[in-house]
Amino acid sequence: MKDCSDDNRTKNLLDKRTIQRIHNVTALIALAAMLFYLFFQVNKGGPFREINPFGVDPYDAVGSFAFQGARLVGILTYARALRLWELPGLAARARLILRGDLVVFGRIPIAAASPSDLTPAAGIDDLRTLVRVPFLKAGGHLSRRVVAWVAGFNSDRLFARLPWIDPRPYPWRFACALGLVVGIGLVLAQLQEGLLPSLRTGLIVIGVYMSGELAATLLGIAIFGGYLGLRPPIRARFSGPD
Repeated sequence: MKDCSDDNRTKNLLDKRTIQRIHNVTALIALAAMLFYLFFQVNKGGPFREINPFGVDPYDAVGSFAFQGARLVGILTYARALRLWELPGLAARARLILRGDLVVFGRIPIAAASPSDLTPAAGIDDLRTLVRVPFLKAGGHLSRRVVAWVAGFNSDRLFARLPWIDPRPYPWRFACALGLVVGIGLVLAQLQEGLLPSLRTGLIVIGVYMSGELAATLLGIAIFGGYLGLRPPIRARFSGPD
């Protein structure tokens, strides 16, 4: 008769293999997204600038929004895979990782249903894994106080002084703030190429960048946020604080 402990060890081994496959696939896809983004950016300048048909608007704007989204989803999904590797108890989020990957090599069975009550705060906590894990690995060479601070830092502490845009109770307010901040970042990047010819042109450029990023952020979260576990169901908005 087969010992039950052998079955349990086999099951755990399969679980580890599944997590390993998810991590490897996610890392490959995230790397591919970053390489495509760099390829897109490099071809917009240097000797390729004059022959690149996608270097001018509206093609450049469409490509920029697309690659921003791909890069963000790739980084977030890899952070989730790394967190799952570190904390196998978060297996319920494995579906969100596979959704972010879009393409899975081979069959990776995930039985648990994905959570439907996540907010951008969960995404921030996932992203902090990219910082927390290296700090924990290098803990022997760093101050214990620093390592403990990094390990305990989370979304709630980050927004303790900005409760009005805390993504946990107010995901849509946070999305608006994020879109505006990204828009401001694009304006500052544009100014590195030189001052704009007039105040009127400058106001138009600022308005286009900020409204474009705001609209893209809200549409992205509205369309893909539920699928990727970045917002609760929209119907919950009418019963919640936001």
